[in-house]
Amino acid sequence: MLLLISDLDDTLVSQTESLVADKDLDNFNTIWKNQLLPQNSRLVYNTGRSVALFYELFNKKQLLLPDYLICGVGTEVYSFTPDSKLEKLQQWTDIVLEDFRLEHVKLVTQQWISSGLLRLQSESENSEVKLSFYFDPQQVEYIETKIVPNLKASLVSVNIIVSVQHGVGHLDILPVKANKGTAAMWLREYLGFPPQLTMVCGESMNDYDMFFSSSPQVLRVAVGNCEENVRKKFLQLSKVDNHFYLASRHFAGGIVEGLHHFAFLSGSC
Repeated sequence: MLLLISDLDDTLVSQTESLVADKDLDNFNTIWKNQLLPQNSRLVYNTGRSVALFYELFNKKQLLLPDYLICGVGTEVYSFTPDSKLEKLQQWTDIVLEDFRLEHVKLVTQQWISSGLLRLQSESENSEVKLSFYFDPQQVEYIETKIVPNLKASLVSVNIIVSVQHGVGHLDILPVKANKGTAAMWLREYLGFPPQLTMVCGESMNDYDMFFSSSPQVLRVAVGNCEENVRKKFLQLSKVDNHFYLASRHFAGGIVEGLHHFAFLSGSC
């Protein structure tokens, strides 16, 4: 029995065309269906994508339908009904909405939209629990040193996440209780899985909260194509803490490698 919580982009799947990555994803899917699912394991995707963008990836790649979906950088949690329909877990939404004032966030950010430094993302990428913007990645230092401190001084009970992904700058303003780590651990407790039977997988600093905000007994896997700062952190920690594992294989292949390392699968990978 296992609770597997994995990031999607560049963790389970490659964002670029790769026959090797696609083959490894097929292998992961087969292993999950034939070996782990019969053991009452549960599969969770933990992504920064919205529901709409999740389905876009789901239809593009040969993804298994998960048991649960954490999306919008930890702001929303969904289960899938037996007929494959999404059902929001309102309990989590109620928790993260406490003290979050979306209209005030919109008012405070308006000056940066007017200046052209922030561009509001499409309606599908925003919700009652998240306001997301694009910015020029060449402006990331200014965003981090000027705009973010200004926003934090004007807003309370928010979590501000800045990242540059594939040449595009992203700034997300979330409720202070919402991130990929808190959502994952809330879901673990909600489902009743012990931390030692929970494995989280990621590759970037966007997964930092999932890696480092969880119970010490949660098992953590960074896939082989992870960002350099994640690699350095895992190399350091894996020497002193056996709950951290840096895979050599990339994407889904790294997840399968992690499953073998933590003895959820027998034999060689």
